[in-house]
Amino acid sequence: MNDEQRRAALVDGLRRAGMLSDPAVEAAMRAVPRHLFVPSASMAMAYEDRAIATKIVDGQAVSSISQPAIVAIMLEQLDVRPGMTVLEIGAGSGYNAALLAHLAGPGGRVTTIDLDQEIVLDARAHLAAAGASGVEVMLGDGGNGAPAGAPYDRIILTAGAYDISPALLAQLAGGGVLVLPLLLGLRQYAVAFERHGDALESRSLRACGFMLLRGAYAGPSLLAVRDGMQFGGPAISRVNLRVTRQTLAGPAQARTLPADVRVSDLIDFMALRHAAVLTVSTLGGMDDLGYALVADDGGSVALMPFGAENGYEPGPQVLLHGGDGAWRQLLERAGAFVAAGRPCLERAHVRAAPLAKTPGGGIGDLRKLWMAYHITYPVLE
Repeated sequence: MNDEQRRAALVDGLRRAGMLSDPAVEAAMRAVPRHLFVPSASMAMAYEDRAIATKIVDGQAVSSISQPAIVAIMLEQLDVRPGMTVLEIGAGSGYNAALLAHLAGPGGRVTTIDLDQEIVLDARAHLAAAGASGVEVMLGDGGNGAPAGAPYDRIILTAGAYDISPALLAQLAGGGVLVLPLLLGLRQYAVAFERHGDALESRSLRACGFMLLRGAYAGPSLLAVRDGMQFGGPAISRVNLRVTRQTLAGPAQARTLPADVRVSDLIDFMALRHAAVLTVSTLGGMDDLGYALVADDGGSVALMPFGAENGYEPGPQVLLHGGDGAWRQLLERAGAFVAAGRPCLERAHVRAAPLAKTPGGGIGDLRKLWMAYHITYPVLE
Protein backbone atom coordinates (compact mmCIF):
# COMPACT_ATOMS: atom_id res chain seq x y z
CA MET A 1 0.00 0.00 0.00
CA ASN A 2 1.08 3.58 -0.59
CA ASP A 3 0.88 6.28 2.08
CA GLU A 4 -2.61 7.46 1.07
CA GLN A 5 -3.98 3.93 1.31
CA ARG A 6 -2.32 3.37 4.69
CA ARG A 7 -3.67 6.69 5.94
CA ALA A 8 -7.16 5.78 4.78
CA ALA A 9 -6.93 2.38 6.46
CA LEU A 10 -5.84 3.98 9.74
CA VAL A 11 -8.70 6.49 9.71
CA ASP A 12 -11.23 3.82 8.74
CA GLY A 13 -10.05 1.72 11.68
CA LEU A 14 -10.42 4.63 14.10
CA ARG A 15 -13.97 5.21 12.87
CA ARG A 16 -14.89 1.54 13.30
CA ALA A 17 -13.44 1.56 16.82
CA GLY A 18 -15.53 4.59 17.77
CA MET A 19 -12.47 6.79 18.29
CA LEU A 20 -13.30 9.20 15.48
CA SER A 21 -16.66 10.68 14.50
CA ASP A 22 -16.14 14.36 13.68
CA PRO A 23 -16.04 14.91 9.88
CA ALA A 24 -13.59 17.83 10.15
CA VAL A 25 -11.11 15.84 12.25
CA GLU A 26 -11.51 12.88 9.91
CA ALA A 27 -10.75 15.07 6.89
CA ALA A 28 -7.63 16.47 8.58
CA MET A 29 -6.32 13.01 9.46
CA ARG A 30 -6.94 11.81 5.91
CA ALA A 31 -5.13 14.83 4.47
CA VAL A 32 -2.00 15.13 6.65
CA PRO A 33 0.75 12.58 5.83
CA ARG A 34 1.80 11.22 9.24
CA HIS A 35 4.87 9.42 7.87
CA LEU A 36 6.54 12.75 7.04
CA PHE A 37 6.58 13.59 10.75
CA VAL A 38 8.35 10.36 11.77
CA PRO A 39 10.98 9.96 9.01
CA SER A 40 12.93 7.42 11.09
CA ALA A 41 9.96 5.01 11.15
CA SER A 42 8.90 2.67 8.39
CA MET A 43 5.82 3.54 6.35
CA ALA A 44 3.93 0.64 7.93
CA MET A 45 4.83 1.76 11.47
CA ALA A 46 3.91 5.37 10.76
CA TYR A 47 0.33 4.36 10.04
CA GLU A 48 -0.17 2.01 12.95
CA ASP A 49 -2.39 3.19 15.81
CA ARG A 50 0.55 3.63 18.15
CA ALA A 51 2.73 6.32 19.67
CA ILE A 52 6.31 6.51 18.38
CA ALA A 53 9.17 7.99 20.40
CA THR A 54 10.91 10.76 18.47
CA LYS A 55 13.58 11.79 21.01
CA ILE A 56 15.26 9.66 23.66
CA VAL A 57 17.58 11.01 26.38
CA ASP A 58 19.46 8.67 28.73
CA GLY A 59 17.28 5.80 27.64
CA GLN A 60 14.02 7.65 28.34
CA ALA A 61 11.66 8.97 25.68
CA VAL A 62 11.16 12.74 26.13
CA SER A 63 9.16 13.41 22.98
CA SER A 64 6.90 11.37 20.74
CA ILE A 65 4.24 11.46 18.08
CA SER A 66 1.05 10.54 19.91
CA GLN A 67 -1.15 7.54 19.22
CA PRO A 68 -3.63 8.48 16.46
CA ALA A 69 -6.60 7.36 18.58
CA ILE A 70 -5.89 9.86 21.37
CA VAL A 71 -5.00 12.52 18.79
CA ALA A 72 -8.45 12.10 17.27
CA ILE A 73 -10.16 12.12 20.67
CA MET A 74 -8.43 15.30 21.84
CA LEU A 75 -8.97 17.13 18.55
CA GLU A 76 -12.67 16.34 18.77
CA GLN A 77 -12.65 17.63 22.34
CA LEU A 78 -10.89 20.83 21.19
CA ASP A 79 -13.47 21.57 18.49
CA VAL A 80 -11.30 23.80 16.28
CA ARG A 81 -13.26 25.71 13.64
CA PRO A 82 -12.11 27.66 10.58
CA GLY A 83 -10.61 31.05 11.37
CA MET A 84 -9.71 30.27 14.98
CA THR A 85 -6.46 31.10 16.76
CA VAL A 86 -4.91 28.02 18.40
CA LEU A 87 -2.01 27.59 20.83
CA GLU A 88 -0.37 24.20 21.24
CA ILE A 89 1.97 23.44 24.14
CA GLY A 90 4.46 20.75 23.13
CA ALA A 91 5.43 20.87 19.46
CA GLY A 92 6.55 17.24 19.34
CA SER A 93 6.99 16.09 15.76
CA GLY A 94 4.77 18.87 14.41
CA TYR A 95 2.06 16.42 13.31
CA ASN A 96 -0.60 17.70 15.69
CA ALA A 97 0.14 21.30 14.65
CA ALA A 98 -0.38 20.31 11.01
CA LEU A 99 -3.76 18.80 11.89
CA LEU A 100 -4.67 21.94 13.84
CA ALA A 101 -3.72 24.12 10.85
CA HIS A 102 -5.92 22.02 8.57
CA LEU A 103 -8.84 22.47 11.00
CA ALA A 104 -8.27 26.23 11.46
CA GLY A 105 -8.01 26.76 7.70
CA PRO A 106 -6.38 29.62 5.77
CA GLY A 107 -8.04 32.24 7.97
CA GLY A 108 -6.83 30.65 11.19
CA ARG A 109 -3.53 30.80 13.03
CA VAL A 110 -1.68 28.05 14.91
CA THR A 111 1.21 28.64 17.31
CA THR A 112 3.07 25.65 18.74
CA ILE A 113 5.74 26.03 21.40
CA ASP A 114 8.41 23.76 22.84
CA LEU A 115 11.33 24.32 25.23
CA ASP A 116 13.66 21.96 23.33
CA GLN A 117 15.45 23.62 20.42
CA GLU A 118 16.12 20.31 18.63
CA ILE A 119 12.41 19.45 18.77
CA VAL A 120 11.51 22.92 17.47
CA LEU A 121 13.88 22.58 14.51
CA ASP A 122 12.64 19.10 13.68
CA ALA A 123 9.00 20.20 13.88
CA ARG A 124 9.69 23.07 11.49
CA ALA A 125 11.41 20.73 9.05
CA HIS A 126 8.58 18.19 9.19
CA LEU A 127 5.92 20.86 8.67
CA ALA A 128 7.82 22.22 5.68
CA ALA A 129 8.19 18.72 4.19
CA ALA A 130 4.43 18.20 4.55
CA GLY A 131 3.64 21.58 2.99
CA ALA A 132 1.76 22.70 6.10
CA SER A 133 1.17 26.44 6.32
CA GLY A 134 -0.27 28.75 8.96
CA VAL A 135 1.88 27.34 11.78
CA GLU A 136 4.46 29.23 13.83
CA VAL A 137 6.85 27.01 15.82
CA MET A 138 8.32 28.86 18.81
CA LEU A 139 11.08 28.05 21.28
CA GLY A 140 10.07 28.62 24.90
CA ASP A 141 8.50 27.22 28.05
CA GLY A 142 4.93 26.40 27.15
CA GLY A 143 3.77 27.07 30.69
CA ASN A 144 4.23 30.76 29.92
CA GLY A 145 2.06 30.44 26.83
CA ALA A 146 2.66 32.86 23.98
CA PRO A 147 1.24 36.20 25.14
CA ALA A 148 1.96 38.05 21.89
CA GLY A 149 -0.72 36.06 20.09
CA ALA A 150 -3.31 36.02 22.89
CA PRO A 151 -6.19 35.66 23.38
CA TYR A 152 -6.56 32.19 21.88
CA ASP A 153 -9.82 30.56 20.93
CA ARG A 154 -8.32 27.16 21.63
CA ILE A 155 -5.35 25.92 23.70
CA ILE A 156 -4.14 22.32 23.75
CA LEU A 157 -1.37 20.62 25.72
CA THR A 158 0.18 17.47 24.32
CA ALA A 159 2.10 16.65 27.50
CA GLY A 160 0.83 15.45 30.87
CA ALA A 161 0.16 18.36 33.24
CA TYR A 162 0.06 18.37 37.03
CA ASP A 163 -1.81 21.68 37.07
CA ILE A 164 -2.96 24.52 34.80
CA SER A 165 -0.55 27.43 34.74
CA PRO A 166 -1.98 30.93 35.34
CA ALA A 167 -0.67 32.12 31.96
CA LEU A 168 -2.73 29.60 30.01
CA LEU A 169 -5.92 30.59 31.81
CA ALA A 170 -5.16 34.27 31.20
CA GLN A 171 -4.47 33.72 27.49
CA LEU A 172 -7.62 31.69 26.81
CA ALA A 173 -10.45 33.77 25.37
CA GLY A 174 -13.78 33.93 27.16
CA GLY A 175 -15.80 30.93 26.02
CA GLY A 176 -12.59 29.39 24.66
CA VAL A 177 -11.64 25.76 25.10
CA LEU A 178 -8.55 24.31 26.80
CA VAL A 179 -7.75 20.61 26.36
CA LEU A 180 -4.97 18.97 28.34
CA PRO A 181 -3.92 15.63 29.84
CA LEU A 182 -4.45 16.48 33.51
CA LEU A 183 -3.41 14.40 36.51
CA LEU A 184 -6.52 13.74 38.59
CA GLY A 185 -5.65 11.61 41.56
CA LEU A 186 -3.39 8.90 40.20
CA ARG A 187 -4.27 8.87 36.50
CA GLN A 188 -4.24 11.27 33.56
CA TYR A 189 -7.43 12.41 31.87
CA ALA A 190 -7.75 14.44 28.69
CA VAL A 191 -10.06 17.17 29.98
CA ALA A 192 -11.79 19.69 27.73
CA PHE A 193 -12.44 22.86 29.72
CA GLU A 194 -14.48 25.89 28.64
CA ARG A 195 -13.62 29.26 30.16
CA HIS A 196 -16.35 31.12 32.05
CA GLY A 197 -14.92 34.24 33.67
CA ASP A 198 -12.08 33.17 35.94
CA ALA A 199 -13.26 29.56 36.11
CA LEU A 200 -13.01 26.57 33.80
CA GLU A 201 -15.90 24.13 33.42
CA SER A 202 -15.27 20.69 31.96
CA ARG A 203 -17.08 19.56 28.82
CA SER A 204 -15.63 16.03 28.61
CA LEU A 205 -13.02 13.73 30.16
CA ARG A 206 -11.24 10.78 28.56
CA ALA A 207 -8.60 8.55 30.18
CA CYS A 208 -5.19 8.93 28.56
CA GLY A 209 -1.45 8.67 29.15
CA PHE A 210 1.16 11.24 28.06
CA MET A 211 4.79 12.02 28.76
CA LEU A 212 5.00 14.66 31.45
CA LEU A 213 5.33 18.37 30.82
CA ARG A 214 8.86 19.67 31.27
CA GLY A 215 10.07 23.08 32.37
CA ALA A 216 9.17 25.51 35.14
CA TYR A 217 5.51 24.44 35.18
CA ALA A 218 6.07 20.69 35.38
CA GLY A 219 4.86 20.50 38.97
CA PRO A 220 6.33 18.36 41.76
CA SER A 221 8.08 15.10 41.04
CA LEU A 222 5.73 12.22 41.78
CA LEU A 223 8.19 9.40 41.10
CA ALA A 224 10.60 7.60 43.40
CA VAL A 225 12.87 4.58 42.94
CA ARG A 226 13.67 2.02 45.60
CA ASP A 227 15.89 -1.00 44.83
CA GLY A 228 15.04 -1.16 41.14
CA MET A 229 11.30 -0.56 41.60
CA GLN A 230 9.61 2.69 40.62
CA PHE A 231 6.71 4.17 42.59
CA GLY A 232 4.49 7.00 41.43
CA GLY A 233 1.64 9.20 42.60
CA PRO A 234 0.87 11.93 45.12
CA ALA A 235 0.92 9.40 47.98
CA ILE A 236 4.65 8.60 47.68
CA SER A 237 5.47 11.21 50.33
CA ARG A 238 3.14 9.49 52.83
CA VAL A 239 4.28 5.90 52.32
CA ASN A 240 7.37 4.14 53.63
CA LEU A 241 8.64 3.05 50.23
CA ARG A 242 11.54 1.02 51.59
CA VAL A 243 9.19 -1.16 53.64
CA THR A 244 6.71 -1.32 50.75
CA ARG A 245 9.46 -2.51 48.41
CA GLN A 246 10.46 -5.22 50.89
CA THR A 247 6.84 -6.31 51.23
CA LEU A 248 6.40 -6.56 47.44
CA ALA A 249 9.51 -8.74 47.24
CA GLY A 250 7.81 -11.37 49.39
CA PRO A 251 5.27 -14.06 48.45
CA ALA A 252 1.78 -13.12 47.28
CA GLN A 253 -1.67 -14.59 47.74
CA ALA A 254 -4.20 -14.26 44.92
CA ARG A 255 -7.47 -12.59 45.83
CA THR A 256 -10.38 -11.43 43.64
CA LEU A 257 -12.44 -8.26 43.86
CA PRO A 258 -16.23 -8.43 43.40
CA ALA A 259 -17.32 -8.72 39.79
CA ASP A 260 -19.43 -5.55 39.97
CA VAL A 261 -16.39 -3.33 40.63
CA ARG A 262 -14.61 -1.71 37.67
CA VAL A 263 -11.11 -1.54 39.08
CA SER A 264 -9.89 1.54 37.18
CA ASP A 265 -12.85 3.53 38.52
CA LEU A 266 -12.19 2.19 42.03
CA ILE A 267 -8.57 3.37 41.76
CA ASP A 268 -9.73 6.88 40.86
CA PHE A 269 -12.23 6.79 43.72
CA MET A 270 -9.53 5.82 46.22
CA ALA A 271 -6.84 8.17 44.95
CA LEU A 272 -9.12 11.22 44.92
CA ARG A 273 -9.99 10.45 48.53
CA HIS A 274 -6.29 10.48 49.39
CA ALA A 275 -5.85 6.75 49.94
CA ALA A 276 -2.29 5.42 49.82
CA VAL A 277 -2.56 4.21 46.22
CA LEU A 278 0.57 4.12 44.05
CA THR A 279 1.65 3.06 40.61
CA VAL A 280 4.32 0.37 40.83
CA SER A 281 6.68 -0.89 38.13
CA THR A 282 10.15 -2.23 37.67
CA LEU A 283 12.49 -0.03 35.69
CA GLY A 284 12.25 -2.43 32.76
CA GLY A 285 9.02 -1.07 31.32
CA MET A 286 5.23 -1.17 31.35
CA ASP A 287 4.46 -4.87 31.20
CA ASP A 288 4.60 -5.37 34.97
CA LEU A 289 3.02 -2.07 35.96
CA GLY A 290 0.25 -2.20 38.52
CA TYR A 291 -1.62 -0.15 41.10
CA ALA A 292 -0.94 -0.80 44.77
CA LEU A 293 -2.95 0.04 47.88
CA VAL A 294 -0.52 0.21 50.78
CA ALA A 295 -1.66 -0.41 54.35
CA ASP A 296 -0.76 2.18 56.97
CA ASP A 297 2.39 0.38 58.14
CA GLY A 298 3.57 -0.59 54.64
CA GLY A 299 3.74 -4.21 55.74
CA SER A 300 0.74 -5.18 53.64
CA VAL A 301 0.24 -4.28 49.96
CA ALA A 302 -2.66 -5.12 47.64
CA LEU A 303 -1.31 -5.04 44.08
CA MET A 304 -3.76 -4.74 41.17
CA PRO A 305 -1.75 -5.69 38.09
CA PHE A 306 -2.56 -5.26 34.45
CA GLY A 307 -0.93 -5.96 31.11
CA ALA A 308 -1.06 -5.22 27.41
CA GLU A 309 -3.43 -8.12 26.76
CA ASN A 310 -6.33 -6.19 28.31
CA GLY A 311 -5.45 -2.71 27.09
CA TYR A 312 -3.72 -1.86 30.39
CA GLU A 313 -7.07 -2.01 32.16
CA PRO A 314 -6.60 -3.54 35.63
CA GLY A 315 -8.72 -6.61 36.22
CA PRO A 316 -10.33 -8.04 39.36
CA GLN A 317 -7.30 -10.10 40.37
CA VAL A 318 -5.38 -8.79 43.38
CA LEU A 319 -1.99 -10.00 44.57
CA LEU A 320 -1.82 -9.58 48.33
CA HIS A 321 1.69 -9.20 49.76
CA GLY A 322 2.26 -9.31 53.51
CA GLY A 323 -0.59 -9.36 56.00
CA ASP A 324 -4.33 -8.93 55.43
CA GLY A 325 -4.41 -5.22 56.28
CA ALA A 326 -4.30 -3.92 52.71
CA TRP A 327 -6.93 -6.45 51.57
CA ARG A 328 -9.33 -5.40 54.34
CA GLN A 329 -8.83 -1.75 53.45
CA LEU A 330 -9.36 -2.49 49.77
CA LEU A 331 -12.63 -4.31 50.45
CA GLU A 332 -13.82 -1.45 52.68
CA ARG A 333 -13.07 1.10 49.98
CA ALA A 334 -14.66 -1.10 47.31
CA GLY A 335 -17.80 -1.22 49.47
CA ALA A 336 -17.82 2.57 49.77
CA PHE A 337 -17.33 2.81 45.99
CA VAL A 338 -20.36 0.61 45.33
CA ALA A 339 -22.44 2.49 47.92
CA ALA A 340 -21.57 5.77 46.16
CA GLY A 341 -23.01 4.43 42.91
CA ARG A 342 -19.75 3.26 41.30
CA PRO A 343 -18.69 6.77 40.23
CA CYS A 344 -16.88 7.01 36.90
CA LEU A 345 -14.48 9.92 36.43
CA GLU A 346 -14.95 9.96 32.66
CA ARG A 347 -18.56 10.95 33.33
CA ALA A 348 -17.73 13.52 36.03
CA HIS A 349 -17.83 17.31 35.89
CA VAL A 350 -14.73 19.25 36.92
CA ARG A 351 -14.72 22.92 37.86
CA ALA A 352 -11.31 24.58 38.11
CA ALA A 353 -10.64 28.03 39.57
CA PRO A 354 -7.50 29.88 40.71
CA LEU A 355 -6.54 29.24 44.32
CA ALA A 356 -6.38 32.99 44.92
CA LYS A 357 -10.05 33.32 43.95
CA THR A 358 -11.46 30.37 45.93
CA PRO A 359 -12.89 31.58 49.26
CA GLY A 360 -12.03 30.06 52.60
CA GLY A 361 -11.16 26.40 52.32
CA GLY A 362 -11.67 26.59 48.57
CA ILE A 363 -13.94 24.78 46.16
CA GLY A 364 -11.60 21.97 45.42
CA ASP A 365 -11.52 18.29 46.05
CA LEU A 366 -7.96 18.84 44.83
CA ARG A 367 -5.87 21.90 45.61
CA LYS A 368 -2.72 22.12 43.52
CA LEU A 369 -0.13 24.81 42.82
CA TRP A 370 -2.35 27.38 41.11
CA MET A 371 -5.81 25.87 40.75
CA ALA A 372 -8.46 24.18 42.87
CA TYR A 373 -10.54 21.44 41.27
CA HIS A 374 -14.05 20.52 42.37
CA ILE A 375 -15.24 17.18 40.99
CA THR A 376 -18.89 16.22 40.83
CA TYR A 377 -19.63 12.56 40.11
CA PRO A 378 -22.76 11.33 38.41
CA VAL A 379 -23.53 7.74 39.31
CA LEU A 380 -23.56 4.89 36.83
CA GLU A 381 -27.04 3.80 35.81
